Amino acid sequence: MQRIWSILLVLLLTFVCLSLTACGDDDDDNDDSADDDNDDDDTGDDDADDDTIDDDTLDDDTIDDDTIDDDTIDDDTGDDDTFDPGPATYGWILMDDNRTHVSEVLARAGDMGIDNVHLSHNLIMEIDEINEDETQAAMLQSIAQEAHGLGLTVWVWSHEFTDVPFMFCFDPEDPIWEERRDAYRDALTRIPEIDGVILMFGSADFEPWYIPCFCQWCADQEPTGNPLLDVINSRPIDRAMMVYEAVSQVVLDEFDKQLRMRTFMHQPLEIYWLGESLRRFPRHELQVMTKDVPQDWQPYYPHNPMIGHVGNRHQIIEMDLGNEYWGRSLILNAQVDYIYHRYTYDRASGARGAAARIERGSDHAFGDANEINIYAFTRLVQDETATPDDVYREWFAQRYGIASPGAAADTLKEIFRNSHFAMRKMYYQLGQWTLEKSSNVPGGARYPEQLWSRASVFYDRDWLQPFLSLVLPGEQTLIDLWQENAEARELAANNLADLESIETAFAAPADYAELHDKLELHEDCTELWQLIDDVVYRFLFTMMGHPEHKDYLEWDALRLLDLADAMEARWGASVSPGNPGRVREFVEDLRKSFAVQPTSEQWTQPTIFAIAAEAIAATQVRVTWSSDVPMTSQVEWSDELPLYDDASTEDPTLTTDHEVIITVDDATARTVYRVQGTDDTGTLVRSSDFWFGLDPQ
Repeated sequence: MQRIWSILLVLLLTFVCLSLTACGDDDDDNDDSADDDNDDDDTGDDDADDDTIDDDTLDDDTIDDDTIDDDTIDDDTGDDDTFDPGPATYGWILMDDNRTHVSEVLARAGDMGIDNVHLSHNLIMEIDEINEDETQAAMLQSIAQEAHGLGLTVWVWSHEFTDVPFMFCFDPEDPIWEERRDAYRDALTRIPEIDGVILMFGSADFEPWYIPCFCQWCADQEPTGNPLLDVINSRPIDRAMMVYEAVSQVVLDEFDKQLRMRTFMHQPLEIYWLGESLRRFPRHELQVMTKDVPQDWQPYYPHNPMIGHVGNRHQIIEMDLGNEYWGRSLILNAQVDYIYHRYTYDRASGARGAAARIERGSDHAFGDANEINIYAFTRLVQDETATPDDVYREWFAQRYGIASPGAAADTLKEIFRNSHFAMRKMYYQLGQWTLEKSSNVPGGARYPEQLWSRASVFYDRDWLQPFLSLVLPGEQTLIDLWQENAEARELAANNLADLESIETAFAAPADYAELHDKLELHEDCTELWQLIDDVVYRFLFTMMGHPEHKDYLEWDALRLLDLADAMEARWGASVSPGNPGRVREFVEDLRKSFAVQPTSEQWTQPTIFAIAAEAIAATQVRVTWSSDVPMTSQVEWSDELPLYDDASTEDPTLTTDHEVIITVDDATARTVYRVQGTDDTGTLVRSSDFWFGLDPQ
């Protein structure tokens, strides 16, 4: 009932914001809102339309004007600039409650520069669990004792509010506050070895701002001017600070432990409320943990706007090395360059360390090729002089016995590096997260179910054009998606072939076999996802008045069923990602609105491939590619997505072998680029994003 109420409330808030354009008011608590849909983990939904995007929620104007600008920070926090947030800390976030596994991870922490661990998810999500389950409490205490013996500090996660009445009075004298303080007292008394508590609102049963309060104390509070907040007497910023203070009184004052606020939320509006509450809260001892992106893990999101904007307090970055939405470490996704890109920004913005997830459920990054991400976290986050090249070379020597310099190490570096780009192009659509809230095949074939929940445009309005092209897909959208997935397939296939060319370089055949399986599974999945993307968006296009595309849809559906059989024969019925059963369910969902057609035909289009960039001078880069039909040639590039700020002059020569030399400020600096061309029929084909300058000098 509480969750239903929360969802209805944010839907109403969204409707008012979109229809009345009442979301950008200067009032602290009057901003736009969005839908919140919490399932089994850190996920959620938000809604937006052109008015939302253009006004005050999702763009740089929001950041500059109404949420986390310097004026807000300077005027509203009351922070003492002399406060020292303290040294950087580096931790791992443990999620699996397999006790043997926990011990194995703890034993490795010290050697990898880790000084603390977080116990979360299957271990603990609410502080009340310690008080309600003696078996669980005993396990947590044994983990804490073991960690202490290894010199590690221990944090536990806790959501507020959980297991509270449908509505209650926020009066500081109401009994609910003492009940919550008692929950922390009892837990810290039961397990005195706990060193700190990670407090959070996101994914709680009921975030504090959505709880109706109709007592006299709430009714007497000054209205916000937002009618839907006022109808439940909610002042979100004040409520957040009340929770901070209540928990601080126990954790900080009575038990002399540490307290850290995890800032993950589902909606841009909630990020504003939370950020403003932290900037105003006067107690510096309250630390902060902020994800490197503004919502759930998505590589195309901008940097989290709360990084460096939480007042003068200790802030660490939360990172995901377990690949929760990127294959769960079941396929290779080497994040080395991505980690370097993200944390270089975080460090420059004032981050004092990081904590990283190293698993998701029973799927672990430790013990296989994806462990390179944990090693990269140690090297790149803890040592600002380390480079991605250092990580690759050191890891290959340690893990595989492949030394640098050498041709085998060079080949392996390209395999690992390209695995990340193959993942991006497979799981995301034109820079948007649109299909599934997991690493597996989406359940719905007739609509991109996450498009209105997690699209990049909700955090940067420069993503508006690609977002709208997915909302109302045209034939150019279908061409762009097919090309993007063709790039994923090419990278995955090249990775597998390149690995097979260096098999004899591996010191241990088992390591080669494990990596080969991951790359082979990834290659199989890229074909699945090309068809899945095509079905979802071609179905929409067909329903928008293009019945001539039905034969292409039918071919996709039949091919998917064939691939499901092949996946099951090769990998088994339980394989993930690319689960055969889910593929069949996906086709079944399509059939609910798309009957079997009498004929089928495979979609074909001009395609670009073999895209590469090479620095040939300090400020010059040669970009080359091929196309399967003659096309013109052009390159676009920029420091960041989604806008390509610079472009070469289009070469009108129709050719299948393309070469363009571009001039940049620094050929060794990370740069995002794409290539494009037009054939003699006027068909425009453009690649998705690639990077060059990944080895800083």
